[in-house]
Amino acid sequence: MTAAVPLHAEATADPQVVHWVVPSGTLQVLGEVVAAPGGFGDLLDRGILRPVVVRATGIDITLADGLAWREYGAPVGAALADALLEPARWRAQREVSPDDELRAAVHEVLAGAAGDYIRSHGGRAELVAAHDGRVELRLSGTCSHCPAAGITLHERLEGEIRALAPGLRELTAHETPGARERVLLSIGRRRAG
Repeated sequence: MTAAVPLHAEATADPQVVHWVVPSGTLQVLGEVVAAPGGFGDLLDRGILRPVVVRATGIDITLADGLAWREYGAPVGAALADALLEPARWRAQREVSPDDELRAAVHEVLAGAAGDYIRSHGGRAELVAAHDGRVELRLSGTCSHCPAAGITLHERLEGEIRALAPGLRELTAHETPGARERVLLSIGRRRAG
């Protein structure tokens, strides 16, 4: 017997959309789902769910107009739990590679609380590259000269990226003060200890 995949629902700003948090790496697809197994796939095929979007942090499920989560929440949750037991039967508009997952995780982190923190201080962090477990960011704005930028990257960004993409091997950040560029920080794989 296969163990259930832990999941829970979180409300979003849109009352038609619920974000279902599932462990990172549960599904090998990202983006809009075009097919899923079992009753969940049936809900999708019947247009009750539209769209269903897999993100690095979970699955955003939108109910069709006129439907309410108070009526459909329990059946959707049960169907989703069953469907997650068959990850190979999920299909999205395209399959994802480990690099795609890493990029998606970085984008989610930069769009979330860690990115908000950086922006609240007048800084900006943008993804330059994500390949083979290595992420390269470019820092600008107040981050370019901030002596605490390394701490922000290590304590905020690295941890959140690693939580979504455990395959993160290295995080490198560059600052761009005008025309010159220099390496600000390079964080490699942590040793178990």
